[in-house]
Amino acid sequence: MSGLLTQVIRRQALTMIPRRMESAVYLAGPPVNKVTSKEKLIALGLFLTVPMLYPIYIMSNLQSYNGSNRSFAKKKTAKADKKQSGKKAEH
Repeated sequence: MSGLLTQVIRRQALTMIPRRMESAVYLAGPPVNKVTSKEKLIALGLFLTVPMLYPIYIMSNLQSYNGSNRSFAKKKTAKADKKQSGKKAEH
């Protein structure tokens, strides 16, 4: 996996530096090695699974996304227990 990361970082660096300085990137970094098929499969697997996991995460938390706080709702109290603010108490 480190070989693949090395190549990704090296390619990113090549896009950011001027073309005449490209040889410095190859000299500075570790030796250029071939990416194994196993590393390619791991990268492809991550690339495909991460976008699939995100909707599942959203679906599992839909109540909070919705603004509904049903899971955190307080227990309902009986109406007789509450003070009625609309009516004045008669003495």
